[in-house]
Amino acid sequence: MNHQKIDQRSLAMAKAIVEKIDRDPARAGVGKAKATCQRWYREHPGPALGEWLHILERSWEEIRRVLL
Repeated sequence: MNHQKIDQRSLAMAKAIVEKIDRDPARAGVGKAKATCQRWYREHPGPALGEWLHILERSWEEIRRVLL
């Protein structure tokens, strides 16, 4: 699979996630993502997970922009 296909697949997944969270006024998906990221970071700390933890502390609108 080439990089263009990988990027297209990643964007499609991000769009699906955003649509699901947009439909939920409680934004439960964001909380679930934070909890998962925190667990992964405790088990295997690394700069990418640290960056996502920082991103997930932002407002939904900002997280949404990062994803898309």
